[in-house]
Amino acid sequence: MYAKLFTRITESSLMEEGIPTRYTFVMMLAVADPTGLVIGTDIALARRFNMPLALFEQSIQPLLSPDPNSNSKDHEGRRIVPSDGERGYQIVNFLKYRSIKDDEEKRAYMRDYMRKRRGRKDVTDVNSCKTMLTDVTQAEAEAEAEAEAEAEAEAESTAAKAPPVRCPLFDSKEFSTAWLSWLNHREQIKKPVKGEMETAMLKKLERVGLARAIAMIEHTVSMGWQGLREDDKAAAAPVVKPASVTRLAQLKAEAEAKEAAKFFRENPMAMPKEIPI
Repeated sequence: MYAKLFTRITESSLMEEGIPTRYTFVMMLAVADPTGLVIGTDIALARRFNMPLALFEQSIQPLLSPDPNSNSKDHEGRRIVPSDGERGYQIVNFLKYRSIKDDEEKRAYMRDYMRKRRGRKDVTDVNSCKTMLTDVTQAEAEAEAEAEAEAEAEAESTAAKAPPVRCPLFDSKEFSTAWLSWLNHREQIKKPVKGEMETAMLKKLERVGLARAIAMIEHTVSMGWQGLREDDKAAAAPVVKPASVTRLAQLKAEAEAKEAAKFFRENPMAMPKEIPI
């Protein structure tokens, strides 16, 4: 048996207690049954924790006492209460924290779910599986984003086999760098971008514009996801048309030309005698 130990415990009011109290609480987590019940007399538990009985009895007093600074208000912030049945103690929020799924568990669950879903052809079975998903997790959003990208790629493949159109976003050095980081990320997670999939992804990024496209790639890579997905806040931003990338390049060239013309007007001797063709 095991218990989950969340990092947030280091930010709780428990850290204000002495080391014996903290040690005793962690040991109780380690020996508790699946319901959070720590069975045993004080003498038996002290022997099990390798502590003198007097020190054990002293260390559990803060755990049995109300704690107004506790994040949990159950039992007035107490961390343990005497057991109603067998001799021992009940860890107050044991079941609450045990039921919390961490990100890795969510991803593992969704990978298994999507693998089973794709392997079934019976629509009824798929729908019945969907009804079991009562919690919308980030892992589900990731799976949906990947499925959306795959659907777009399939649609592009069946609609036409023409060579991919050059994406104007590559006029931006920042986007080119972000795109390379995205391709490397997909290689690292064993999901390389190929063929029509790449075309579909580029068209999706082209539709949202340069700034949002770069932000989408950086956000997806930082989260370790497989499908391109925007941050919720960025998704509400106005769309910047991809044509603006070419327009920015044009404005930059015009500014450089004006600067050069001004320089030669002020320094006519620097004007070249012949301009090679």
